[in-house]
Amino acid sequence: MNRLIIVGNGFDKAHGLETGYNDFLFDYLKKIVSDFVTTGILGKNKVLFKSEPRFKVAMLSKYSHRKISSPEELKTLIKELHDDNYLKMQGFLQRIYQNFSSKKWVDIELDYFDAINAIVKNLKGNNDRIEQNVKGLNEQFGALKEALIGYLEGVNKGFESKEFDLSQMTKSFASEIAQNNFSQNGIIDGREIEDRMFLVFNYIPLIRDYYPPMVKPKNIVHIHGVLDDKLQLPIFGYGNDNGDTYRDLEELRSNEVFRNIKSFGYGKNDNYRKMYLFVESKPFQVSIYGHSCGLTDGTLLKYIFEHENCKSIKINYYVDENGKDNYTEIHYEIARHFSDKNLMRKKVMTFEKCEPMPQPKNTKK
Repeated sequence: MNRLIIVGNGFDKAHGLETGYNDFLFDYLKKIVSDFVTTGILGKNKVLFKSEPRFKVAMLSKYSHRKISSPEELKTLIKELHDDNYLKMQGFLQRIYQNFSSKKWVDIELDYFDAINAIVKNLKGNNDRIEQNVKGLNEQFGALKEALIGYLEGVNKGFESKEFDLSQMTKSFASEIAQNNFSQNGIIDGREIEDRMFLVFNYIPLIRDYYPPMVKPKNIVHIHGVLDDKLQLPIFGYGNDNGDTYRDLEELRSNEVFRNIKSFGYGKNDNYRKMYLFVESKPFQVSIYGHSCGLTDGTLLKYIFEHENCKSIKINYYVDENGKDNYTEIHYEIARHFSDKNLMRKKVMTFEKCEPMPQPKNTKK
């Protein structure tokens, strides 16, 4: 029997990497706002911001001394600049900024898809204006993607895995599949894992630090691309092409609405096919490490979870400093990918049979 290990952003964060959406947005906005209040210049950031150059001298006089050391200070300064008409965010950035304190990157991708649908709904019947507005949205989304790649490259460059004890995570990857991992007795005779595939949704190649013996290059699929490989460029966007909402977009006959749909990004390399061949080959267990299983990856996850070869789904959940776990939240998200809820209940392992995801300790602290 095989094991398909799904690796999401929580895996990177467990190693101390600040790869969350809040981390990125705070860093991004802090740099832009700090530069703006000291120079009065936006530069290439005009896609996502607009300013009033006539008031540059007054703005510099009032704000150039301000320092930003926390998200709260950043929000206060942004509000003051907005109220004084010195600096305002453009449409899409303003949309995601409203939930700055709670949003994750998966939510940005969902916000993007919601923004497209809002344009289509509000301008129904006017295809020329829809095309124009979606093109503007894609320009803003592209600027944000470029900024995120730059941010993650910086995070990756400053990371040293040798400072962490990787033994517990390695042990978790290597664990055998117990018979009680399945809802139907006798469904699997052998419990030894024949092959593993690491289906990585992150852009930082952290999983390579587990080379060898547990992780081998041929067993890794960076389904959304990776930072350091030009043949596997990062794929951003929305990944659920099921349902009536998506079919409405297809009927527009506008290619612009598909620019950031993940399904088309999968065609640029062989990663999706590698995953497909693994899933089709023989029975497997899904084991989830740090992935929220949100709808923005809906098409891919639905295919994996509902496949007849998928015999069980194990959630390696996160436990915060207060002892609260996210098992149930991930279970909610997984359920959304199943048309047959009875099948979902058969496959998803109960809480008592799942385990917390190991949190590698920093050996230098």
